Amino acid sequence: MSRLEAQLGISWRALLAIVIPLVALLAAGIWLVLQLLQPIPPRRITFATGPEHGALHQFALRYRDILARDGVTLDLKVTRGVGDNLELLREARGGAEAGFLVAGIATEADARVLENLGSIAYAPLWVLYRGDAEVSDLSAFRGRRIATGEPGSGVAVLIGPLLAANGITPATSQLADLPFDAALAALLRGDVDVAFLGEGPQHPAFIDALAQPGIRLMDFARAEAYARRFPWLHALSLPAGTFDFERNLPHRPVRLIGTTAMVAARDSLHPTIVDLLVDAAREVHGGNGVFETRGEFPDLHRVDALPMSAQAVRYAQSGPNFLRSYLPLWLADFVQRIFTLALPFLVIALPALRWIPSGIGAWLGNRIEAQYASLRLIERRIAAKDGDAGTLGRELDRVEASVAAMRVPARFAPQLFQLRSHVRLVRQMLDEHSPRR
Repeated sequence: MSRLEAQLGISWRALLAIVIPLVALLAAGIWLVLQLLQPIPPRRITFATGPEHGALHQFALRYRDILARDGVTLDLKVTRGVGDNLELLREARGGAEAGFLVAGIATEADARVLENLGSIAYAPLWVLYRGDAEVSDLSAFRGRRIATGEPGSGVAVLIGPLLAANGITPATSQLADLPFDAALAALLRGDVDVAFLGEGPQHPAFIDALAQPGIRLMDFARAEAYARRFPWLHALSLPAGTFDFERNLPHRPVRLIGTTAMVAARDSLHPTIVDLLVDAAREVHGGNGVFETRGEFPDLHRVDALPMSAQAVRYAQSGPNFLRSYLPLWLADFVQRIFTLALPFLVIALPALRWIPSGIGAWLGNRIEAQYASLRLIERRIAAKDGDAGTLGRELDRVEASVAAMRVPARFAPQLFQLRSHVRLVRQMLDEHSPRR
C-alpha cells in the first residue's frame, strides 16, 4: 500500500474511478468552449472599394485609418464599382472579406454567404443629357445614344431594370458601356446624348459639365413611382443651387432617384472586425450630407436580399463590452479568452474539488457499512444457531481481516474503531456459543 493510499484510506483504483470521470467532464467542457470560442481576430482583411476617383474609395481610405488605430490593416482593392465588389465578396478565397455594395444588386443566393453590416449613405443616380428641352421621363431617351456605365460598376448593374421598364434596350437604343470620365467626355463632345452616372458633385468634372450650355440634369417626375416599383430605390430631392450658389447649380429643384450604399461582408467575418467596421461607419457617415440628415446613417434595417448582420445589430444597440470600453482591442480579446478558457475550471473543476472529498468519504462510508452488514449477518446466524462454529468462524475471520486492513482518514477513525470493537464482540459471542471441548 502506497503512502497516499494509507493517508486517504482509498486504493488507487478507487481513486481513479472517482477522478477519471471528473477529468473527462472537464476535458469535455474545455472542448465545448474551444468550439464556441471565436478565433483570434485577423490583423489584415481585404476590402473592396470601387473606382479610385469615386466617393466609396474615399470612404474606404477613412475606414482604413480608423481600423489602423486598433492594429487592423485594411487592404483596399480598387475595382470598377460595386458590381465587381459583389463578385469579389462571392469568392470564398482570393476575393474580399468585406466591401461596399448598393441595395438592389445582391441575389437570394448571395444572402446565403453575405450580410449587410449597415446602410451608410444614399447613392443617387445622376442622368445628364444634351438638349434644350426639359426631359422628366426616361422613356423620352428611347432611340438615343446612351452611356450606361462601365461593366462592373453600380450604374451598369442598377439601370438595367429601369431602362427595360421604359422600353430602352439594345434593340431600341444605342447603349455604350463607358466609365465615368469617358461618359462625361463623350457627352460634352456630342458622341452620346445621355450619360447615366454613379458619381456626381464630388467630382469637379461633373459640376463643370453641368455648367456647360445645353447640358441638363434630368428631373425624375416619377421618382415616387420608381421608389414604389423598385423597393431598393428612394425618391430624393435636390434644391436649386446645392452645388454652386454663385452659378446656381442646379438651376432648379431636381427630383432624383437613388439606392443606398452599404457595407457588406461574408458571414464568416470575425465579429470583432464587424464591430470595428460598425464603429468606422458611425464615425464616417453619422453626419449631414447632400441628402442625408445627421444620425440617419448608418442604418441597420434590411433593404434588399441580404440579411442584416446579427453581430452588427447587436453591437450597434449594445456598444462595446466592458473590456473593450477600457482596454485596447487585442488586450481586451486576450483577457476575454483567458476568462472564457477558465470557465470550465470555474464551472466544473472547482465544484469537483469540493465534491472529491465527499465522494471519497461516501466511498469509505460504504466500505464500513458493507463490513457492518456482513458482521450483522454473522451475528444473526450465531444467535439463530444457523451454521457450524467453524464456518461462522471463517466468515468472521474474513471480515476481521478486511477491517484490520482498512486505512481511513482521521475523521473516519471513530467509525473504524467502533467497527473493530463490534468485531471483537461478535468474536466473543461466537466463542460463547461454540461447543466446549
